[in-house]
Amino acid sequence: MQEKFVKFIEQEKLIDPGDRILLGVSGGADSLCLLFLLNEIKEKYDLDLHILHLHHGIRGKEADRDADFVADLARKLGLPFCLVKEDVPAYAKKEGLTEEEAGRILRYRAFETYGEEHDCDKIALAHHRDDQAETLLFHLFRGTGPHGMAGMPLKRGKIIRPLLFASRSEIEEFMEERGLAFCQDSTNEDTAYSRNIIRLEILPLAKDKINPQVAKHLTDFGRMQGAWGAYIEKQGKKALDTMAHWQKEGVSLDRKSLGLEDPVIQEEILRQVFLELVEGAKDLTQTHYHMALSLLASQTGKRIDLPGGIFGESRYDSLYFGRRQGGENEGIFLPLTPEKELKFPWKNRFFSLKSQVVDRDFIGQQIPQRDYTKYLDYDMIKGELVLRNPREKDYFSMDREGHKKKLSRYMIDQHIPQSERGQVVVLAEGDHVLWVLSGRISEHYKVTQETRRVLLLQLEEDHCERGNSY
Repeated sequence: MQEKFVKFIEQEKLIDPGDRILLGVSGGADSLCLLFLLNEIKEKYDLDLHILHLHHGIRGKEADRDADFVADLARKLGLPFCLVKEDVPAYAKKEGLTEEEAGRILRYRAFETYGEEHDCDKIALAHHRDDQAETLLFHLFRGTGPHGMAGMPLKRGKIIRPLLFASRSEIEEFMEERGLAFCQDSTNEDTAYSRNIIRLEILPLAKDKINPQVAKHLTDFGRMQGAWGAYIEKQGKKALDTMAHWQKEGVSLDRKSLGLEDPVIQEEILRQVFLELVEGAKDLTQTHYHMALSLLASQTGKRIDLPGGIFGESRYDSLYFGRRQGGENEGIFLPLTPEKELKFPWKNRFFSLKSQVVDRDFIGQQIPQRDYTKYLDYDMIKGELVLRNPREKDYFSMDREGHKKKLSRYMIDQHIPQSERGQVVVLAEGDHVLWVLSGRISEHYKVTQETRRVLLLQLEEDHCERGNSY
């Protein structure tokens, strides 16, 4: 293990002599393995090792035990130790995030802060080969593109992952052979979280029934995908530089030049534009890229709204992409396609909206009245459905004759505070609201005896996974 480790970090040029390295140590086998491996070569490479442990404020006495364990180990090894305590559930609720995402943000924030304050050259994280395989499958199952299938980078900025060459079994064997103790996180066995299902059920089944080397093949694929993605990114940047006119609030792309590019490069150009406009583009799906590219064939003045506060507009000789101004809604905007599940933050939690088209006989004659399950006449829908936040012109149909009621009036009648109305989520066709989530539906789309096809909508809280690996 030690020989493989040294060969890997030298081959990939992850560490330089004299480096000051901050290690994220959770107390689990992975992070302790990395700590011991680096500590054994500390003198040879003149390394200055520092340890940081983040207490997530989640697992009570078990989390206290882990923090004490890592602090005691740091003392025994004579290494600087920093304990950072955060209330991850409170932060997740405040920001409308899952606890897993909130924990990840706070961990990286702690690493960066300590790294800057102590002038660290590298931040070493203990992700291994099986973690990489799980990440690739997770991205694939949730929907991703070439960059997502590259998985976690071996190095990015100061962050390095020196254990990506090793499997979980190799790490556990190393710890056992050395007689080294480590902490067990009880949440790692909870299959209520998606990543744990991949870790505990899907990957073991694939190893047993298909190929024992499945994790290695997945990580090899991820590395190739990363190389391809880097090449496509370089080509996209070259093309973008020839057609982009950057302005204070956005960018104009020459319509003709963009239209002549290969579709792969077109999408890459848009990806780079969106990354410039917002901090991250993770909420932008393939559907959103198709919507943006559809502007190439649109008449002047056509506008689309995308997640993250981005809008696109077709102009005479160009496509313009920019940020919506403060007065415009910058929240949820998700096109709905039957059979495709949508996931979104709402009420300080995450929800999923599942949809399918069924025959009228499927639901029987009596339409169930439920807040989180709705039945709509699918044949009355003529345009694109979008899950989004309210807009000024939104309305309901109050009857089959087409009498309207403004959504703003409905929210007043429902005693929804003005400060909260922008966070309401609706399913709409243009300005026509089909459903205010957990509230009423438009009369125009109600199922009748003449209905042939029904759009079945099911809203559920999404119990997302929680992860703890550094």
